[in-house]
Amino acid sequence: GYEVTTAATGEEGLRLFAERRPPIILSDIKMPGLSGLDVAEALAALRPDLPVVISSGYVTEDLLAAASRAGVRRVLQKEFTLEQLPPLLQQVFAEPAPAGR
Repeated sequence: GYEVTTAATGEEGLRLFAERRPPIILSDIKMPGLSGLDVAEALAALRPDLPVVISSGYVTEDLLAAASRAGVRRVLQKEFTLEQLPPLLQQVFAEPAPAGR
C-alpha cells in the first residue's frame, strides 16, 4: 500500500522531496554525492518532524550516534527483506517526533 519514489543520488532525493513531500524517507547510508546522513541533516533543517530511516551494511555505535544527531529515527541493518519494511514503517509512523525536532 505504499507508493515508492526512488532516487539515484542524495541530491536527487532532496529535489524529489521538495516536489513530492513524502511522509517518510528511507535512504542508504552510502550514495553518490550526499550520504544518507547528509540527506537526513538537510531534511531535518527543512522539516524536523519528517521520519528518516537509514540502511547500512555496517552498523556501528559511531554510525548510530551520528544518525541520532542527524535526526534519523531508525538505522536498518542490511540485508533486510521487503517483508520487514511494512512493520518497521508502521512503527516509525506510530512514534511521536523526538523532542526538540
